[in-house]
Amino acid sequence: DGVGFLSEYQLFEKPLIFLDSGHHFGFNAAGNVMMQSANKFKTISAVKSFCENLKQGGSDPMRETQEQVLSQIMPYPGQSAQKILQAIREGLRAEGAIV
Repeated sequence: DGVGFLSEYQLFEKPLIFLDSGHHFGFNAAGNVMMQSANKFKTISAVKSFCENLKQGGSDPMRETQEQVLSQIMPYPGQSAQKILQAIREGLRAEGAIV
């Protein structure tokens, strides 16, 4: 479940690394959004170099993009439960199930 991992990992606010074998199916629209913030590499040695750079205090060049993607997939941080309950209440009221 590649798209699931790509979306869920955004929440950790850590560098996202995608090792591209070149042999995967194309992503759907959601996957394409998630991939915007991934650091993409074609070789293990490139991933190792990137990780070593991070370990030495380097920054994630995709961090700002990851923040933008995170704001798209979580437009109401910390408010999800309240938004869901509000939508349920409104739906029940519209159906006349509650006053």
